[in-house]
Amino acid sequence: CRWGFWTIPWPMGISVEWFLKAAEKGEPEAQFKMACCYANGEGVEVNPLKSLEWMEKAAKNGNQKAIKVFQDVMNSN
Repeated sequence: CRWGFWTIPWPMGISVEWFLKAAEKGEPEAQFKMACCYANGEGVEVNPLKSLEWMEKAAKNGNQKAIKVFQDVMNSN
């Protein structure tokens, strides 16, 4: 998955499966990575709503990258 310059080099099906498991358990970095995957359609279909939902969860759980991105998205509307 990627968000801008950030990438994960693992096969997408494998990484998304593990990201999702961790994200559902409340892991902020995994929530951020799921947001990136949904934003870019890597390992999953592009889904801006799911991307934003995961980004918000990650931000609320303290992920600094997610906080920045979520604030930028909310301020652009």
